[in-house]
Amino acid sequence: LYREHRELYLGRILSDETIPLPERARLFYATSTEIVQEVFERKLPRSLKRATFDRILALVTEGISFLTLENSLKTVASLVAHDYHTYSHSLHVFVYSQAILQSYGFDEESLVQFGLGAMLHDIGKTFVNPDILAKPGALSLEERIEVNRHPVFGVGACTLMPLSQDAINCILFHHERMDGSGYPTGLSGDQIPPVVRALAVADTFDTLTSTRGGPPSATSAFEVLNRMRSEMASTLDMEMFRRFVLVLSGA
Repeated sequence: LYREHRELYLGRILSDETIPLPERARLFYATSTEIVQEVFERKLPRSLKRATFDRILALVTEGISFLTLENSLKTVASLVAHDYHTYSHSLHVFVYSQAILQSYGFDEESLVQFGLGAMLHDIGKTFVNPDILAKPGALSLEERIEVNRHPVFGVGACTLMPLSQDAINCILFHHERMDGSGYPTGLSGDQIPPVVRALAVADTFDTLTSTRGGPPSATSAFEVLNRMRSEMASTLDMEMFRRFVLVLSGA
């Protein structure tokens, strides 16, 4: 019941400028950290080190602090109000991509920017008809064209935020694919920044394991990982995929 209430009303509350900004910021922080906690408790192995959770939660805290600035919160609130599922999905992708990227030894400032890119990667879906986002079946050509514009719309939505190029890359390129079949620019291989390749693995996994993502038969983590390995070896970075499998196995 609480989760349903959160889903229905969070966006409206965050967008309500009659409520003092500090109160809205506190609610946004509390809700976001709850979702991150849920990912760790329900989707990641119990053997994952507590230090890993603490570090990712610290990065979430820094990222959310940035997003509670007035212009940033207004932008994020519009996404939450437009489609709560996309907001929670973005936080899941944040956790998964951070778990991959922490194995590379990036400095904390870079990881914070990567995290912001992950949290905002679908912000452009604010400009997509919510009926299309919630549609369970295949999209029509016109609907697919509208959805495929969201990375470019997302960069436009973040123009008032002081984001690094790494964060912008996450928003603009997260649907690019290793074989050049992605969008919006058709980048391939090493043309795609490493952080974006990690985000693509995390994004695909969460989409396919969510109830609003892939087919009902592909909802377990094991089935989804098998599908990613067998069907997406040419489109996803398999080194990033291997590291993600190690994270999920508790290695």
